[in-house]
Amino acid sequence: MTSAMRFLFFITISPLSCDKIVTFNETYVRILSDDTRKINAFLIKYSRISEKRGLTSMNIIETMDFYQDSYSANEKRIYSLIRNQPNLVRDYTITQIAGFASVSTSAVLRFCKHLGFNGYKEFNYEIVNYLRSSQKKQQSDPTITLAKAYADAVTALPQYCKEQLPCLAGDILASKKVIALGRFRNKTIIEKLHMNLTIQGITCLTGSDLLSYEHYVKLVDPETTVIVFSVLHDTSLYKDTLSQIRNLTDRLWLVTCNKKNLHKLGFSHSLLLPAVHSSDYSTDSHAIMLIFVEMLSALLEQ
Repeated sequence: MTSAMRFLFFITISPLSCDKIVTFNETYVRILSDDTRKINAFLIKYSRISEKRGLTSMNIIETMDFYQDSYSANEKRIYSLIRNQPNLVRDYTITQIAGFASVSTSAVLRFCKHLGFNGYKEFNYEIVNYLRSSQKKQQSDPTITLAKAYADAVTALPQYCKEQLPCLAGDILASKKVIALGRFRNKTIIEKLHMNLTIQGITCLTGSDLLSYEHYVKLVDPETTVIVFSVLHDTSLYKDTLSQIRNLTDRLWLVTCNKKNLHKLGFSHSLLLPAVHSSDYSTDSHAIMLIFVEMLSALLEQ
């Protein structure tokens, strides 16, 4: 038995505390530095064994932190996104996560394998477990905490859009038609807008996938208002389509809750809405977008 194998056997059966795990991990990396995937896979496996035995071990966030110095450029993007918003992994697909991080789906898979997982499904499982365990530790009443988080965002909504909302309403009223675009969960938002505008006699077309986006380019003219709803403005997969639309009309709007790099996305206008924040529980800012649609509809009706 080699020294590395003896070391592996020793730490597998030894009830280690969290601080010792880190020390042993560092030693283990030095011994088997030529096979990173096996190292990471072992750490994940050891973490699960320790959890079953009631021992303290690194959770998935701590594991990601532990390897942050070895990430590639794309992996750093994924790490930053998930580290700050782990609930995204639970709430969205791997394709959406890739879009949010502006990387490919393959890059997300490589990130998962870098951490020792066989694929995204295992990684998702660990994140969900982490979120559940974190919520169990919270002492606050979730109904009160979440109600306050949403109430704060709703209260801030008029201030956020007091200047741009009348401009958007003006563009809609001056247009022959409105095209509302929104993928995944944003589909609910565009369907609500379509219903409200139709009631008011305003022509509104909706698209919720990339093929329909490309199709609607043929229908855009200078008298068309195009509104893209995207909570996290995951627009990297259809940048060319947006560029074509921008050349056809100066009424291209983005409605989002993500203020990052807004000026670099190439929209004629952008409308930033307040996001819902809670350090204890998962939240969904699409609820704020629905309220925004109601505000816009009321303004148009006046």
